[in-house]
Amino acid sequence: MAYPSREAFIDAIVKWAENPSKEKALMRGAVNRFNTMPKQAFKPEEVREIAAYLYDNEVKVPEWFAEHEKEMHQNTKRGKGMGRMNKNN
Repeated sequence: MAYPSREAFIDAIVKWAENPSKEKALMRGAVNRFNTMPKQAFKPEEVREIAAYLYDNEVKVPEWFAEHEKEMHQNTKRGKGMGRMNKNN
């Protein structure tokens, strides 16, 4: 939702994979809890293909996810982040 078009989404994923950083993270709660992902050894063309697949296809949500999300977000003011896990929200 942070990117207005398919191409903007793909470009952002490629840039992120080339140089992941805490400052550029969209999922701050996950980064605060698990740290920034390590730089990947994929070629930019491969990351473009992965990003395009993610954009073009609906990712199957596991049955347990709705309850997990509700639990993680119940104490956040904005309804986003890692809830109790992220004290910085």
